[in-house]
Order: sequence, then structure tokens, then C-alpha cells
Amino acid sequence: MTPVRPRAAVERMRPYSPPLEGRREFLRLDFNENTRGAPPEVSAIIAELVRSGEISMYPEYQDLRERLARRWALQPDELLPTNASDDGIHLVLDCFVDADEEVVIPVPTFAMFRFYAELRGARVTEVLYEPDLSFPTERVLAALERKPRVLVLVSPNNPTGTEIAPHNLVKVLDAAPDTLVLLDEAYWHFAGRSVLPMVQERGNLVVLHSFSKAMGLAGLRFGYLAAGRPIMKYLERAASPYAVNTVAAACATKLLESDEWPRNYAAEVREARDVLVDGLTDLGVACYPGVANFVLARLDERAAGVCAGLRERGILVRDRSTDPLLEGCVRLGVGTVAETRRLCGAIAEVLAEVAS
Repeated sequence: MTPVRPRAAVERMRPYSPPLEGRREFLRLDFNENTRGAPPEVSAIIAELVRSGEISMYPEYQDLRERLARRWALQPDELLPTNASDDGIHLVLDCFVDADEEVVIPVPTFAMFRFYAELRGARVTEVLYEPDLSFPTERVLAALERKPRVLVLVSPNNPTGTEIAPHNLVKVLDAAPDTLVLLDEAYWHFAGRSVLPMVQERGNLVVLHSFSKAMGLAGLRFGYLAAGRPIMKYLERAASPYAVNTVAAACATKLLESDEWPRNYAAEVREARDVLVDGLTDLGVACYPGVANFVLARLDERAAGVCAGLRERGILVRDRSTDPLLEGCVRLGVGTVAETRRLCGAIAEVLAEVAS
């Protein structure tokens, strides 16, 4: 019997296989999660949903959208809840990209952009970051001369941690009137700034936010898209009506009452990030300046050994050697100051072992 075959795009695409299992007993600094965990209000919210019976009902989003709108001084119909960032990326590419249309992605960056673009059957053009891992403004501007269907931007970028300078972002948006620009700001809390309100004045801009990082809700899978009404009306049309589950929607709605939790956590991460950079410098390890909740360290031929040695000590980090420009680089997540000091001590031990 001949098996049923998928679309040609699915047969061609690269699988994405992150190490998701067997992580619970470790200090997890490999996926940029909030190491403090979820805000304390979350357990009470979930208990109330069970008590009231609301957890058995389909979710409603109007209150959530209104709170998001107040947070960003937008209108509720300019914001759309999504099942975390992945769902938002998938939705934008599904909505605006046909097979064989061009999607431009500066790399190295988050793998799911290429994943969903290939799933659509798009032609993916990768534009290399600069050797110092700063944003490749001129190469992106050159790519925009072809009028690609979508340009993907990430700021702060994962895994480099670097930002797109505001004046360079304006240059790119000015040069892209015929291109949809998808800007992922999953790590904006750690940088302390967001350009999300620009969606009202930029008709080709979609901004993506996530509650998986500073907000500590990676397991609940909540995010949202912001766009002007001309774009949002199509995103609404293509979106699943119940993409965000009742628990995630209720928790996100409650946590939008105050920004104290992510603000305080981001402040500690910035302090811990300085501790990590100083510790790596003292050990003679080169690292790249960044503004996210991780630091990219260049360990060259020691990279695999350091990752293995840290795992033996109960710490998970991410070897990024297979990414463009990042051979020999390890991404080190940043949590609390105490966790970071533990990481620095473990790295010193592992480097001593590797050297011997």
C-alpha cells in the first residue's frame, strides 16, 4: 500500500528537535525561562477557575484585550491573544505568505521563523548578522529592494541578545512599504523598552509579545500580536477562535493589573547578567554584549565539553555551534544573582577540567 504523503513543503522542511524532556531536576538555563517561576497569584487564579466551573467553559477574551489595550494605549481590536509566540508566528505567515513567496530572516535567530516559513512553502532568504553579531542593517535594506512578502525582525534577538537600534528600525520600516514586517519582542522586558505602540503609525508592522519569559508563564503558552486595524482584520479572520485556553487567558488578564512582577524580575536579571559577564571576563572567556536574559559566550573547541560538564553539575545551557556565525558559542541563561554565581563557579570548575 502506498502511504499518504504530505505536502512537498513538509517533506523538504527541516525538523526542529529541541531537548524538551528530562529537564525538571536541573537548573534550567537553556531555554531562557523565568527561573523564579510563575507569579504567586497564578495558583489562586487556577483554583478559582476550578471552583467556579469556568475551566469547563470556552474562553472569552474581551476583558483581556481591553487590559492589553490600556497597557499599550491602543484599541482592543488592535491586539490579538495567541497561544504563545509560536502560534503568533504561524498565524502571521499563514495569513500573509503563499507558496514560493519570499520571507527574509536575519540569522542567527529563533528557529521557528524558518520552520513556519518552510511549512508554508515559502522561499526563505537568510541574511547574516554582522561578525560582531550586531544587526545587519545594510544587508536587510538590500534584501528589501526585492520587495519580499515578509521580513522577520527580533529585538532583542535570540540567541545573540543584541537589539536593533531605533534609528535602524525606522530605516528598515521606511524601506519596506510593500513588505509585512514581523517584529518579535519576546525579551523586551529585559531591554526595558518596546516599540509596540508604533503599530498605529506603521501599516506594515506586526509586533509579537510573549508571557513565557519575564512573566514566567512558559507552560501556559500565552502571547499576543499587535497590529493596526488594516492588518488585524485579516489576522482575526485567519485565527482560531479559541487559540488561548481559559487558564492562560485568566492568568494573563490578572497579571496585566500590575507590571511589578516582570519589572522586578527583569531588574534582578540585569544585575545577574552583569555578574555573569564579569565572571566570564575574569575566566578569560569572550562574550557578546546583549540586553536579554542570557549571555552568548564564545568557548570555541571547549563548547561541547563545557555544556557536558555543566550538565554533570546539574546545570543546563545551550550549545549554539550549529547556528550561522556561532561555531563554538554557548548560550548561558541568566536567572537570579544566586543562580548566576553558581553558574560562574561551575564554569570555572569545568574550564579547569577541560584545560587539564
